[in-house]
Amino acid sequence: MWRRLANRWSQQPNVVLDLHNEPGMVGWEAQVRWSEHLIAAIRQVSPGVMVMVEGTNKAQRIAAAVERASKADKVVSQVHVYGPHQHGARIGPGQWYRLF
Repeated sequence: MWRRLANRWSQQPNVVLDLHNEPGMVGWEAQVRWSEHLIAAIRQVSPGVMVMVEGTNKAQRIAAAVERASKADKVVSQVHVYGPHQHGARIGPGQWYRLF
């Protein structure tokens, strides 16, 4: 599927392939392995297409993604910032800011 999408959109510089929207509670290493596998398949067809990799925990944990993505070409890291209110009493604002 990703090769087909990369081929279809390879000439559109304003299209970004988002590999996995809001991955759940997966470990970062599992997310990296899966993303690198998909990116390799995409690069076989279209080396220039932009790829987006979201952080783990529904794209809210991004620190590891930023560190890893800085070494990749045409890869963007994405974070979804919902704020401490989404987590209810489980997490306060001080704890929430430390997630990033």
